[in-house]
Amino acid sequence: MLTAGTLGVAAVTALLVTVGPGTSLWRVRALMLLLGLSWAQALVPLQTAAFATITPAATGAASTLFNAGRQLGTAACVAILTTVVSAVGLTQKATGRAVAPHLAAYHAGLVTASVIALIAAGIAQLVDDRAAAATMPSPEPSRHAAAATDAAGRT
Repeated sequence: MLTAGTLGVAAVTALLVTVGPGTSLWRVRALMLLLGLSWAQALVPLQTAAFATITPAATGAASTLFNAGRQLGTAACVAILTTVVSAVGLTQKATGRAVAPHLAAYHAGLVTASVIALIAAGIAQLVDDRAAAATMPSPEPSRHAAAATDAAGRT
């Protein structure tokens, strides 16, 4: 799920490059919904994997480190994307107006974000699910299944 989520983020971010001044707001809303769903598919498994082998006593410290790392990663990506957008130029001269937003700059930022998400998907392949599987409790049979097993054993 972690890899699928980050690949979804990369794909939807790449699709956002198609947004322009004449794009339907419903298309933008749909892309943003898909982006949110993709992030959920990436972040929930990430946090689950990060805390799978943490003891209850170490949960506070682990949570602090996890959140600090998440904030640092977010800040680094914002800095990278800001640098890309600024390098292309936020505005351009337009006819009839002194300056206008330079859509290509934002598209360059979105392409960069998509590439970063693809790199994250590659790194997600390094997460070993087997390490966390041993810490997960096995599901208990439901009362109906236990009753059916008991009834079958008596006949």
